[in-house]
Amino acid sequence: MKCPSFRIVAFCFAIVACILMASPVIAQGNGKGGGGNGGGGGDPPAQPPVHYTITQIGSLGGELLAFDVNADKTVVGKLVDAAGIENAFVWTSESGLQNLNDVATVMVNGQVSDSWRLASARGINSSGQIAGNAEEIANPGHWVAYRYDPATGIAELMPTFSTENHRCGEYEPINELGELVYYAPDGDVENIYVDSPIGFFEYTAPGYVYGLNNTGQVVGNLYVLELGNSPEDNAVLTDYPVDGPRPRGINDLGQLTGSFDFKGGQRAFRYEPITGLLENLDSRKNGNSYGEHINLSGDVSGSLWGKFSPGDAIPVLFTEDHGVIALDDTVDLPENDLTLWDAAVEGGARRSIESMTNRDATGFPTILVSRYFYIDGVPSRVSFLLTPKSR
Repeated sequence: MKCPSFRIVAFCFAIVACILMASPVIAQGNGKGGGGNGGGGGDPPAQPPVHYTITQIGSLGGELLAFDVNADKTVVGKLVDAAGIENAFVWTSESGLQNLNDVATVMVNGQVSDSWRLASARGINSSGQIAGNAEEIANPGHWVAYRYDPATGIAELMPTFSTENHRCGEYEPINELGELVYYAPDGDVENIYVDSPIGFFEYTAPGYVYGLNNTGQVVGNLYVLELGNSPEDNAVLTDYPVDGPRPRGINDLGQLTGSFDFKGGQRAFRYEPITGLLENLDSRKNGNSYGEHINLSGDVSGSLWGKFSPGDAIPVLFTEDHGVIALDDTVDLPENDLTLWDAAVEGGARRSIESMTNRDATGFPTILVSRYFYIDGVPSRVSFLLTPKSR
């Protein structure tokens, strides 16, 4: 297979003039989770700009990790049983939890195969197409990326060119065009593959893949790869220095988020390609922060660390029009709350945002959050779907 060349473009964020120091204000709410600092001069705390209803997916003592949600609020992820076996799942409010292996027909090189188990579902687009990783049943630990199409019921394993594992992107592995990005290790670099309706792209990049947008850009650890118009065209690789910003999310406008080195720690950023400015989203003097996903409105989902103690991680939205919103302040728990959102369990809060959508009619995105904790020393996970309420 011909492997197209690429041009390397230096991308230096070290110049201080390119860093715009933001001064976000933490949205204040009902005080649950300690999202704000209180109003100044005796003023009451401001109300958060959004309230979310909460739906728990998973239960106490289980291990369920949701990875993505689409605009229809269909959630995908993986379930881990007592024996440690992983199975991909799909969840909707109407049908509940469904093992993807119960509905999918696995195809390998055009042939039906029962040698593989769909172990995780990492991404879903608005058509319900799913990208994830399958594990070879007779060879545990051998992983191959797949794409599932609900229109045909077929889960197609992606082509592999060696006995090495390959996995789909970590965050947004499938886009609205049905293009799927996955990667395989090759020494000190990664082989990057994009299966697209216009052809099969193969490149080499300096790190693993997070995801791709709908305009031909792939984001990975320390790079952005801009695909050509066909597999034969050159690609442009924007390569970051090791001590530079670490991108994780990209939207269709080419805006990036991730984290960059700042005074010995990490700070979340939003990068605007039109102006070349990298905006520091965290104005605190101490503590770390991380950006994970960015939508078309420029909203960044991420976390603040060290807000109350060094081990605390607070899930937040960094927005341009409402500042920084701590999700703990926005969640409306029922009066007789039976969820594990803020239950006192071993392991503390440790919530993280796994995915978010574009803004809907409420002016805010739907958000998918996971919580990690322990029961008698055994790890357990549940996930929460946060749906914005109409104002």
